Amino acid sequence: MKYLFFALSLAMAGISPKAHSENAKSVNISMVKIAEIMSRLLPLTLDKNKFKEKKLQSPIKNDLDNLSTTFSQVKNHFSKGIVNYKLASGLIDQYIKDAKLAFTQGHTAYSRKLIQSVGALCVSCHGQDAKSVKLFHRVDRSHFSSHFDFAEFNFMTRRWSAALRLYENFINTFNQSKNKDLLLTALKREIYIYTMILKDDRALINKLTRHAKNKLFGPLILERIKNWKASLEEIEKSPIKGKLSLSKINQFTKGLFIGNDSKLFALNGYDNELKFLRLNRLLNDYLKTSPPSKELPRILLLLSRCHKALNFSLYYSLSDQYLKECMTKYPHAPSAKNCYQEYKNNLTNSFTGSGGTSIPRGLLKELQEYKKKIFSNAKPIKH
Repeated sequence: MKYLFFALSLAMAGISPKAHSENAKSVNISMVKIAEIMSRLLPLTLDKNKFKEKKLQSPIKNDLDNLSTTFSQVKNHFSKGIVNYKLASGLIDQYIKDAKLAFTQGHTAYSRKLIQSVGALCVSCHGQDAKSVKLFHRVDRSHFSSHFDFAEFNFMTRRWSAALRLYENFINTFNQSKNKDLLLTALKREIYIYTMILKDDRALINKLTRHAKNKLFGPLILERIKNWKASLEEIEKSPIKGKLSLSKINQFTKGLFIGNDSKLFALNGYDNELKFLRLNRLLNDYLKTSPPSKELPRILLLLSRCHKALNFSLYYSLSDQYLKECMTKYPHAPSAKNCYQEYKNNLTNSFTGSGGTSIPRGLLKELQEYKKKIFSNAKPIKH
């Protein structure tokens, strides 16, 4: 269940107010169609055995075909939005196509995993706003095998109030017969909603205080709750006052990384999860204010570091995508060299044990192109 995110939330993307009415109408029609497709797929995806049933193979294949075609028709819409949506939409399009191909070739487990990754990408973006969407009014508890699965559905479709109510019920009625991995997921979802959507630190602290008294959770989870609470109380003591700025965000990052700016290492302990989640919120809030273009490379670098530090803990990571956007769009900005080095390190570490010697040729070529672009003597781009 750790990676139990699904592609439904992509159907709830907001329409840009700058879009022409006809274009907005067309996009909305397509997104509703995607929603209808995924409302059929979701219950099946939650059950790996059902996903493999012979009688369902044809309907699933048809839905994946239609999902791929429909999303391809609207993906360009997302390229006009904030950076999160633009970067995620390209990956979503590719993952949907790969899921369709994998399913066609009989790799159902891999197909399910790809769909889960698509949903995780969507939640990363849609979790940045508090919009509540009600496109799935016909999908109720009867479609799911458990209250928890229904809670996940509500979370992914941005029905925040319903999701929070179901998660809190799961947490408050927890007993030894329930899965502790699901408990941890429910706690993280609760934290996410209070931090990113409701933005209510005091209410979350009160929740964590009550949770910390529940001995049924076990020592490991209780220790994690204790660290979350302490971290949140520390954040609350030094609130960012006045108008949000990059300098204030830079100040907030102090203590989250060790090393100099060109070789930083994130402090990934459980006690820092909420600090990185808050950093993610601050960066996305600042992006919505249309900051000066000269600040964007630094923002992309910080978003990458933030996502890498959380690394699937609370949402899907777009770390490498932020680095690539920085190198592609702002190759002569001071932060571009840091982005290159961190992307190179990420790539090398992805091929553990090879020291980078087994990196595929295509990726090596891409890396060399970034290096040439960033370290060339070309005239810097004016921002």
